[in-house]
Parts: sequence; C-alpha cells; structure tokens
Amino acid sequence: MPESPVFKTGEWLNVVYLELYGGKITAASKQYTADQKVAWRLFDVAILTDIATLFEKTLQQISIWRENGGQSFLDEPQLSKTAKDYGFELTPRLATVASLPTSIKEAHELLQRMISKTYVALDAGAKGRAEGIVARTLNRSAIAKLRFEDYERYAQRYK
Repeated sequence: MPESPVFKTGEWLNVVYLELYGGKITAASKQYTADQKVAWRLFDVAILTDIATLFEKTLQQISIWRENGGQSFLDEPQLSKTAKDYGFELTPRLATVASLPTSIKEAHELLQRMISKTYVALDAGAKGRAEGIVARTLNRSAIAKLRFEDYERYAQRYK
C-alpha cells in the first residue's frame, strides 16, 4: 500500500470519496451509458489523524469537528499523486478560475462555459449531456456542486 503523502504508515486513516456513475444509479445514468455500464472516479481523499479520540466523541461532537475542518483533505498535487499511486482515475479537471460566481445567473453562465458534454461517457450509446461540475477554491474554503438541472429549474420558475 502506498505511503500517504501527508503522514507515516499507521498514523492516519484515508477516507476515499468516489463518484459512482452509470448503470441505473440515477436518472442521469443514461447520459453516461446506454449499456448500463458502471464506473467510478476518485473525487477526494480526507486524512483522519488521532483516530482513537474520534471514537470517544458523541455524534454531535463529531459533527462539530467535521463542520469546523477537523479532517484534512489532500490538496490537488497530493490528490493527483495518490490517484496515480493507487491506479485510480480522478474525476475530470476542467479549469482553474480566479473566483467562484456569486449569483445564480453567473453560476449558470460559468457552468455553460465550462462543460457542454460529459467527459466520462462509458459507451458510444451514451447521451452525453453533462450533469454539472463541482467547483472549489484552491484553498478548499468553498466547494459547490453546480448542476444544470438546478439552474434550468430555476430559470423556468422565474421567467
């Protein structure tokens, strides 16, 4: 097993977040496959240290710990290295932007500029429409999922 880029063996727990798609997982699965293929990509990795003390906490204390950044996540170079070390494919990286949008209109426009089709179709019969993107600042202080469906629903409601 590869060493963590952050801690020595035995001093941490890696929590691996995967994006599972295709098959009949969601209503959008047809965008990825016509043959009900299933795949996954590495989305994120959190590193948990001081694990023994976590088991002593109540659920409320764990929630507070988590909401206040108790776990640390790999930065982009560490995440790329970990994916390579384990032989995982990362979710597609589209671009780096200076700032995230602050209005619904700006967010929808960013989404439309960033991605017009899926980059992870599993077969030739996939419909290929992108669901959206996950946008995050480089320092991970803000993370948001931008989905076409949400913005289209909003646009229909407020025409």
